[in-house]
Amino acid sequence: MDRDFARLWLARGVSTAGSAFTAVALPALVYAQTSSALLTSLLAAAIAAPYLVFGLVAGAQADRADRRLIMVTSDLVNAVLLASIPVVALFGRAPAVQLIVVAWVSGSVSVWFDAANFGAVPALVPREKLTVANSRIWSTTAAVQIGGPALAGVTIAAIGAQATIAVDAASFLLSALFVARIRTALHRPAPERTGLLADIREGLAYLFHEPTIRLFTALGSASAIATGAVSGLLVVYAAEKFRIVTGDGRLGLLFMAGAIASPCACRTRPTGCSPGSTWPAGCSRSASSSRWAPSRPGSWPGTSRSAGPWPCAARRWSWPA
Repeated sequence: MDRDFARLWLARGVSTAGSAFTAVALPALVYAQTSSALLTSLLAAAIAAPYLVFGLVAGAQADRADRRLIMVTSDLVNAVLLASIPVVALFGRAPAVQLIVVAWVSGSVSVWFDAANFGAVPALVPREKLTVANSRIWSTTAAVQIGGPALAGVTIAAIGAQATIAVDAASFLLSALFVARIRTALHRPAPERTGLLADIREGLAYLFHEPTIRLFTALGSASAIATGAVSGLLVVYAAEKFRIVTGDGRLGLLFMAGAIASPCACRTRPTGCSPGSTWPAGCSRSASSSRWAPSRPGSWPGTSRSAGPWPCAARRWSWPA
């Protein structure tokens, strides 16, 4: 792998690490300031919803524009958005409305970054090395998602939620620097291209006429919404039942429990089962594990153990045959 791929790899890893910090810090900050489960849930939805709203548009635009420019611009916008939270906190505290708006706009901008990033890998790596390249990127992402939340909890306890979000803002600046230093062209425009709306219509037509793609798109979207809801409400539950507030390092351990469960799910996926049978099984097991903690509110370590089976069940039983 050459230096340009290494820069793209580092950019994604650094940005993912910062986002893992914010995924813990933002819900904790909203609930600490408002004590509102509704506003905390709205923030979680604001982070997840942009992928459903803008996914097709971002994908079509990334195919016809300068991917490097899209990624650098997205990183810089995210840095400014997140930096606005600790800046406002210097004069008081950031209002809940600002936090939710930042979560929505930041999530929306990230859709464009991801769309450009996915298309940039084939431009940097020969076809025969694509599997290795993607493996490195996603292995790094998984590792960061496991360790990031726990480290975020410790960082929040040490320097506060606003300062932790400032760390995320800095990570986006570093990611932009790595992407800007990529010298290889990341976009190869086709000689003939239809309009943007025509591309979106073509994508929608393919989606609705391919039953397997349609099934997994719908189920993946529902799973993303459910995961966001659980993540947001985990902050509320931890605060109300165990007084695990913004400055408590144990909050990161609760988020880390679910991430640790994902690799074990990949090791134990079923074989010989159709998607039609594995998805209902995954949904039922996910629902069962998400009910475990409220029914057994004995201690926070028990809750952290119960946070693991939810994503583990979802992933283990969601693999196609």
